[in-house]
Amino acid sequence: MKWRGGISIPQCIHSGEGGYVHGWTCKRARDDGWRDPARNLSPFRSMGGRFKIGSPNYAPYVRNFYDYTLRAMEKTSCPGGLVIVTYHYSDGDTLRGCTGFNYDTKAARAYTAKLVEDYNRVYGSLHKVEHILHMGIETDRESFVFHGHILGVVINIADTLAWSVEKLRAEMRGMYPEMPEVIFNDLMPFAIGN
Repeated sequence: MKWRGGISIPQCIHSGEGGYVHGWTCKRARDDGWRDPARNLSPFRSMGGRFKIGSPNYAPYVRNFYDYTLRAMEKTSCPGGLVIVTYHYSDGDTLRGCTGFNYDTKAARAYTAKLVEDYNRVYGSLHKVEHILHMGIETDRESFVFHGHILGVVINIADTLAWSVEKLRAEMRGMYPEMPEVIFNDLMPFAIGN
């Protein structure tokens, strides 16, 4: 079996403490896995409120996934893992945004950007084992909003629907130049048309 990577879907669950939490993870996929990508998707869940890298409700999941990816890299041709840190919002009505941040999109975006920084601080900004992405989900147009590693570089997929696949691929590649090609290729089906 050859490693092909994999990505999970976002999960927004009520924390029981007045907030919602979101997370994505990468799971191992067989070569034929993308014929049915949903079977390769696995969300992180945290019941303790907003994700914090060292929180007792979240840290074990983060560490387990890191160790899982590391073992896969040692045993197979796995190029590494992908973690996508998400927030969601509504362009049309702030009250359709995230209640966990009191419908404040800027606060949600800043909080999740800080979580990405924390991942990079703890697990390495060179992305030797895991590559960390920051992504918004605009719920009115059901669009993914990818944030690049350079502050302010953003691609809202809803604004790219008229682009060719080649142009979208080139723009996304420019945002994530250090991402291994195999992981990037597995990310692109989620970007195209979403």
